[in-house]
Amino acid sequence: MVALSLLWQNLLPMGIGVVLADLAGVGAGAVVAHRFDAPTAVDWAFVGAVDGAGVVVVLVATALSLPVLRASAHVRGLRDR
Repeated sequence: MVALSLLWQNLLPMGIGVVLADLAGVGAGAVVAHRFDAPTAVDWAFVGAVDGAGVVVVLVATALSLPVLRASAHVRGLRDR
């Protein structure tokens, strides 16, 4: 239960941030390309790869923090803190 909560607390803000960053990056690139009369093209495969790498990093960091979270949430861990 705690692991699922931790996963949601990490993935939800990260997912929103990734979507907003994608929109901002594509929008800024389109504005700059339009300013210089250049065609606008988005390499969605690269965008997806970078987004996927971000999700993997969050999942790995979450998984690595689970043992510490379980130890600190245990009764003995709560007494020490």
